[in-house]
Amino acid sequence: MSPTLTLYGEVETPDLMRAAAPAAARVEKVFVREGEQVASGSPLLHLDQRDFTPQSAQAAAKVAELKARIDSEQLRYLSDLAAMKHDKSIAELTHNAVSRAQQMRKKKLGSAASVDLAMESHKRQSLTLTARELTVADHSARLQQLDAQLKQAEAEQQTAQLNLERSQFNAPFDGVIAQVEVAAGDQVSGNQLLMTLYPTDTLEVRSKIPAPFQAELSHAMQQGEKLTATARFGSVNLPLTLDRRSGEADPRGIDALFRIEQGSEQLRLGNRFSLQLKRLPHDNAVAIPHSALYNGDQIYR
Repeated sequence: MSPTLTLYGEVETPDLMRAAAPAAARVEKVFVREGEQVASGSPLLHLDQRDFTPQSAQAAAKVAELKARIDSEQLRYLSDLAAMKHDKSIAELTHNAVSRAQQMRKKKLGSAASVDLAMESHKRQSLTLTARELTVADHSARLQQLDAQLKQAEAEQQTAQLNLERSQFNAPFDGVIAQVEVAAGDQVSGNQLLMTLYPTDTLEVRSKIPAPFQAELSHAMQQGEKLTATARFGSVNLPLTLDRRSGEADPRGIDALFRIEQGSEQLRLGNRFSLQLKRLPHDNAVAIPHSALYNGDQIYR
């Protein structure tokens, strides 16, 4: 005979979805009401897109600007390379001019002023060449900086685009609207809860297994035994199967989670009812009316 254990359970779900606003915006339209059943893909709520399109446009413009700056930097680099060759040639010419002026000065065919003028021109050109070489050498660092700014701008663009897409809420699954927290025209802030919904096919029943039966339950599950239960909901009997135990226990016992095998579409979150859990069968046992048992150890026939 399999004795039964009367338990009290509550309907819950691990897949409760909480839809929140991606950013501050105004609610444009709400398509559903609390308790409605919705199909996957159906519209639930729309935020005003005018609160999101400017940020998306600004982010796209910043990305375009940085790409143009990178192209300009590449052109500038090519120009600096060509100019550096020209500056080197001029620096060689000014160096030769200094040598000629010094030779003319030694031959007393030139003045000291001409030597000073040639040296000044050579030093000026040397500074120009040094500055040009520094600009060419700094190209890689400038390009890396622009690339980093571009990646940041692209990330901001993706965030803005994602917020724009998330301003239109559609049902991700067939389910039931649990709560609607806002109405059309409401101003909401970022991460503010808008509505909650859940799929009916993931509903389960949580019930407390009393401490005296906890060891028996654990042993049965370790042995791979399938433990079933029946819940009475109105005029309907709901078949349940013990799916798992909770990760924590207390002195009163441990929570057991039952899978609803049939009829979950009739339930809602928070429904409470009693259920009869079939325990493991006992040998050498007979069933008797409860009224025939006296004092726990005597049976009246």
